[in-house]
Amino acid sequence: MGRITLFTVAGLFAATAASAVGFGFGGCYLLGMPIGEAKVTEYTANYGSYRVTVDVDTRNGLPLKMGTINFGVGAVVNFVPLFGIEGGFEMHTKYNNKAATVSGIVSYGGYEEPFYEQVLEDQVKWKMNNIYAGARFNLPFGGSVKPYADGGFLLIFGKGVALDNGAETNDYVKGTNMGVYFGFGTNVFVSKMFAISIPVKFNMPFAGTYKGYGSGYEGPGEGKLKPPAYFTFGVGTEIFVL
Repeated sequence: MGRITLFTVAGLFAATAASAVGFGFGGCYLLGMPIGEAKVTEYTANYGSYRVTVDVDTRNGLPLKMGTINFGVGAVVNFVPLFGIEGGFEMHTKYNNKAATVSGIVSYGGYEEPFYEQVLEDQVKWKMNNIYAGARFNLPFGGSVKPYADGGFLLIFGKGVALDNGAETNDYVKGTNMGVYFGFGTNVFVSKMFAISIPVKFNMPFAGTYKGYGSGYEGPGEGKLKPPAYFTFGVGTEIFVL
């Protein structure tokens, strides 16, 4: 699914670039700052011969630390000087967890059961491969500094891995989330075609379906997991060929 979506985005840019007034591409380094907590909202598992779905009210979820090793590539097609579309791919390699107490209530069939677990620091690593696509609004500023605002949709391929003394184990969950983003940025042109890019985005994932795996095999259940929202602060380059 990820490859098909990526090829679709690439085909869209290739088909529209010929009629555009501007086409640029580039890459950047990203600093990621999670806001809030990762929370489970639903869980499905086998109980005897029955497969049961329960509601999960996660009162306190799992907070994540700042991620410092993230990278992105992308492109923008400007149809008019003030408006264009953008898209790209981001790789977020590591967000370790903070120490936390994960707690809440599981509800099913009129019954409620509390859960409570103490999670030590650096017991989980969260990573993502994200595809984004949206609109870019170029603000009408003169000179070499060109600010813009942008926003659009996210497709997030996430994975949470249990750690043992910092090393990844074969116990993990993985799945996908849709989401939205909005932000702003600035291109500082050092020549007509080459710019230093400084993007800032707020990213908000929605809950998505995740499957659990243990020792490399699919576990007994799956659930709905909502990663925390996060800011990204980047620095990179954009090259404009039109």
